[in-house]
Amino acid sequence: MIVVLLNVYLVTLFCLVRFGIVRFNLFWKVSPILVLLLLLIGLFIPMNWGAPQGTALVVRNSVGIVPDVAGEVTEVPVTPNTPIKAGAVLFQIDPQPFKAKVDALQAQLDFQRLRLSEATRLQKSGAGPVFDVEQRQAEVEQLAAQLVGAKWDLDKTVVRAPADGYVTNLALRVGARVSSLPLSPVMAFIDTRIRSLGLRCPRSTPVTSRQTSPLK
Repeated sequence: MIVVLLNVYLVTLFCLVRFGIVRFNLFWKVSPILVLLLLLIGLFIPMNWGAPQGTALVVRNSVGIVPDVAGEVTEVPVTPNTPIKAGAVLFQIDPQPFKAKVDALQAQLDFQRLRLSEATRLQKSGAGPVFDVEQRQAEVEQLAAQLVGAKWDLDKTVVRAPADGYVTNLALRVGARVSSLPLSPVMAFIDTRIRSLGLRCPRSTPVTSRQTSPLK
């Protein structure tokens, strides 16, 4: 900007001298230097004092991907550093052990419901105690709760993107075994929904952004 203003002044001075409006004496010869000093002292130096300067940092939120269940990886459809939408499949864990557990609990639950129905019928006819009905009811509720947990585990064998972003440092391969330990993320996911801008100013502390906790 300082170069542009100085060039404008030189062109204006040349036109004034060319058309005889001013005489090109010693004052006008040294005037470009005076104008340059005035611009530095009166405009650019105060602007530099009042405006922050330094390196601008764009900080993104990094999320460590940790599966909720452990098992063998059967599919990794995601590509590193490729933008994906929230909910896209990152990788798949073998669902067979979890599906077998769901089927077993469902069979037990159906059987206990049948026994509860029989105990209730006997109790109403006076041929069975109330305790049997209460015991069967408790077993049914316990199995129903276990079945909900087993279905949740089965659903978590498909690990999905927690937000819009992309995967980086992808080393996961089909056949690898993953665990649900929070200190062992299997990949890093970069959340691109929010960008934090930090400016390193000479007289202020750096502005940084805090990392978010893993989204589930």
